[in-house]
Amino acid sequence: MRYAVLTKIKTRSILWLILPISALVPLAALWGSLAPSVTFGDSGEFLTQIATLGIAHPPGFPLFLLLGKLFSLLPFGEFAWRISLMSAVFASLTSLLLALSIWMLTKRWWLALLAPWIFIFFPLYWQQATMAEVYTLNTLCIAAVLVVLLHWRKNKAIAWLLLAAFLFGLGATNHAMSLLYGPGFLLFLLASGMTIRHWRQWGLAAVFFALGLSLYAYLPIRSQGNPPVAWAETKTLQQVVRHITRQDYS
Repeated sequence: MRYAVLTKIKTRSILWLILPISALVPLAALWGSLAPSVTFGDSGEFLTQIATLGIAHPPGFPLFLLLGKLFSLLPFGEFAWRISLMSAVFASLTSLLLALSIWMLTKRWWLALLAPWIFIFFPLYWQQATMAEVYTLNTLCIAAVLVVLLHWRKNKAIAWLLLAAFLFGLGATNHAMSLLYGPGFLLFLLASGMTIRHWRQWGLAAVFFALGLSLYAYLPIRSQGNPPVAWAETKTLQQVVRHITRQDYS
């Protein structure tokens, strides 16, 4: 019994050491590379949309715009630099959650520490983590869902399942590409014991997923205020659906 307690304490100590290191090392490395101004791609549009709380190009990215507005209120740095910092923070938190998920799966501290860094320091991801772009928030949302599902698999508490469903829906309001992970998460649930007999859990999960998606209400609400910069008008349900589903690109 005493040995088991000591082992548990040692395991937790290692975990609490790994997690901050897994996040702080990438953040410190990214800090010196943060874009101080507009870069390329969609960064100029995102900076403008955050500043004005406008309607961004489809599907709208409401989660990114609202979080960007919060980061823009920081009392230091230029406006564009603050949003670049936001991307770096999301990348660092992604590293932390990946480290936690790998630790939960393997209990190997060196793998939990190094594997996320290989991902974070990959040149293409590094580039996205130093400017105003949505992709590091996307990876953060997916990593959060993964960690929560691993907790659910451990004790089957429905609260973890509902939290995972909510975060999955919320992540889709940042980038609809998150939905591509849906089949993988579904297979994970089925492989972990969820069946058609658990209809109540499936139903509640669908409700919480919809709650996460409800952040898309930003589009019609903000459009009613006639923002100075808007990709399209999204005042009606038809316009909102058209924007979210990117029908203007077809």
